[in-house]
Amino acid sequence: ARWCLQGVKLADGRSLRLEYIRVGDRMMTSKAGLLRFLAAQQDNSVTEVATQPRTPTQRMRAAAKAEAELSDLGI
Repeated sequence: ARWCLQGVKLADGRSLRLEYIRVGDRMMTSKAGLLRFLAAQQDNSVTEVATQPRTPTQRMRAAAKAEAELSDLGI
């Protein structure tokens, strides 16, 4: 029921809902509707594979953290 009413958040911030119909007090979907819902999530995640490069400040902080961890280990 959550996928129908609230949906799921996609990587680009949009919300995707599972299509459904009400039959009495039940929510029902079709196999085709479920496959479209799952495919829409897959398509989005495949196109969002590339990540943003770290900024110089982020790289320096990560390097300092790694250096501190190695120092704590005695390396």
